[in-house]
Amino acid sequence: MKGMLKPDTIRISDLIKSVSEAEFVLPRFQRDFVWTKNQVIELLNSIYEQIPIGIFLLWDSDQLGEAFRFIGDVTPNKLTPKRHARYVLDGQQRLTSLLFSLRPEGIGLPNDILKKYEIYFSINDEKFYPKCPKKQKCFSAEILGSDDRFMEFYAKSLKAGKNSINKVILEKLKLFRDYEVPILIFTEDVGLDTVNKTFQFLNAKGTPLSLMNLVAAKTYSPNIFDLYVCIENTQKILEDAFFPAEDFTGESLIRSLAIYNNINNNPSSILEDLKTSHLVKDYKKAERAYLDALIFIRDDIEIPIKFLPYPPILVPLTAFFMKKSREELSPSQVTYIKHWFWRSSFNNRYGSEAATTGTIDFKIILNQKDMKNINGLNRPLFEPLTLLEAPSGSAIGKAILGLLQSHKPLDLYSNIDLKIKGIRKRKKPIKNVDKHHIFPKDYLKTKLRGDKRYLMDSVCNLAWVSQKTNLLVANTPPSRYFKKLQEINDEFNSSASQQFIPTAKSSPIWNNNYKKFLKVRAELLYKEAIKKCGF
Repeated sequence: MKGMLKPDTIRISDLIKSVSEAEFVLPRFQRDFVWTKNQVIELLNSIYEQIPIGIFLLWDSDQLGEAFRFIGDVTPNKLTPKRHARYVLDGQQRLTSLLFSLRPEGIGLPNDILKKYEIYFSINDEKFYPKCPKKQKCFSAEILGSDDRFMEFYAKSLKAGKNSINKVILEKLKLFRDYEVPILIFTEDVGLDTVNKTFQFLNAKGTPLSLMNLVAAKTYSPNIFDLYVCIENTQKILEDAFFPAEDFTGESLIRSLAIYNNINNNPSSILEDLKTSHLVKDYKKAERAYLDALIFIRDDIEIPIKFLPYPPILVPLTAFFMKKSREELSPSQVTYIKHWFWRSSFNNRYGSEAATTGTIDFKIILNQKDMKNINGLNRPLFEPLTLLEAPSGSAIGKAILGLLQSHKPLDLYSNIDLKIKGIRKRKKPIKNVDKHHIFPKDYLKTKLRGDKRYLMDSVCNLAWVSQKTNLLVANTPPSRYFKKLQEINDEFNSSASQQFIPTAKSSPIWNNNYKKFLKVRAELLYKEAIKKCGF
């Protein structure tokens, strides 16, 4: 890299001033700020003790055009016109920490940032703290972030004499502001490809980045492709289609696009083989296919997306829909995909090695291979006891909750439809439609002892109810509130049956036999799961 890098140094006081004047910015492919307050304090203490805090790597170029972010995602109050800013390739966490804690003039930080990163310097033991220790004299760290604030503080301290700060400490605080940070600057003629490779190497050694951070860095091309812009647009499309968008990172979509282009689905292969040209050509197709996959799960399999047992299951399904849209499916293909989905969910198929499994399953679905000959899909690898012991937050637990939703649950009090997908469309929505313990947890705490207490969280003890039913149930034993519901609701038995709750005279509900109830309901749910899987 001889001739490509220019070494230099910059004082801390000048560094944060440059940040406040937008002389240093972040390329869009940089990750978010993730340091904790304790890490920020550790950085400040290192500077005060004149301990090296590492090199900052910058890129002096305008090749990215407008594709940048301000440090800390905070826009300076005044942007001084300059030839162009310098991009921070390594040092974002440290720079943002200095910005949030020292707070230079010319930049207005949000109140939540001001509160979260309020840091104090103790004159007694010469250390930075999240709050001033008792019986110690402190001042806010932000005094060190401005020439005017510090000079005023320095002058007042000298004038106060013995009643103020030791002159030695004042000189050390001056050294804090004059601390010189080494920087390396990529010259203007260095290309984006070299910058991306350097960025990936640096972050592989430091704070881990997500696959999407690295793909965004590698595939970014000014005025041609910006993965972050595409992801933001996809999030808007998901919101318009009433799908959760806040958790969409784009990773499932990118993995699907890689499979579609015959690229191995492990991260190293995606980073090496996925090109900007693939994304330019296929991102929109992958986006439409991803939406098709979500619609298929919501409308055809009939479960809410939030109860998807394994999110990676979307990868092969999206890749398949890139080949064939949902509207083009034949009846046999719809049935086949449904069976594959439920078998994968209950057989824990995506519990490990999801990347490899996704590639395999894409070909299985595409060619509609006979599942009788495929390990992991040819027979049930679960039994009633598997369901009985599964907590609601587990993959099996989510599969059961999804199964209950797909069976069109009715409220035990009013018989009203409790399908989650329809709630948003009602003019007067049911409030707090959620999963509820059939045997209330407070009641079970007095009944279950020792190693059996884990059964309190069994998914087989959950049903979908409305707020009205929740209030009726309270913490009473089921024999009592079931009797009350039967008296109120003529269709109670039918609604309970819809949720696989036994209500016959022989049902363990009526004598509050929890263990027997779990066993009976687990067997009912198991039979329905086998039916869904097509075994």
